[in-house]
Amino acid sequence: MLNSIETIRSRCAKYYKVDLQVHSPLSFNWKNNSTPTYSSNSLLDEIGPKGKFSKKHLEAFADELERSGLDAAAITDHMRHSFGTALAEYVRKKEMAIVIFPGIELNVRINKPFFNEGRLHVLAIFPPDTGNDIEDLFPS
Repeated sequence: MLNSIETIRSRCAKYYKVDLQVHSPLSFNWKNNSTPTYSSNSLLDEIGPKGKFSKKHLEAFADELERSGLDAAAITDHMRHSFGTALAEYVRKKEMAIVIFPGIELNVRINKPFFNEGRLHVLAIFPPDTGNDIEDLFPS
């Protein structure tokens, strides 16, 4: 009976826990504890908006994401891609279970007729192995 249940289960849809808009400590709203990706890890708070981070910061952030139970996440900081790109590479090299998609949240100005000088946020999400090719599209 158990074998037949496993056979049926292997043919069924699989669901994954994914967050496609995760901000890193590089985002201006990182310390807002109402955001789902907020972490009380003080190591991550030391990065700040200047963007200087090391392998220990990547490790701490990756550990936080794995503890959250996510199977995959897209790191989409406001107008920045460096942390997501580095984290995707770090996770791949460490062969961690979570998949990281590097990305960027673009702030796009939209004029009439759609908005009266409004702004629209657009997420650009890339494959995990994109590497620094994102830099060609969105120079730092």
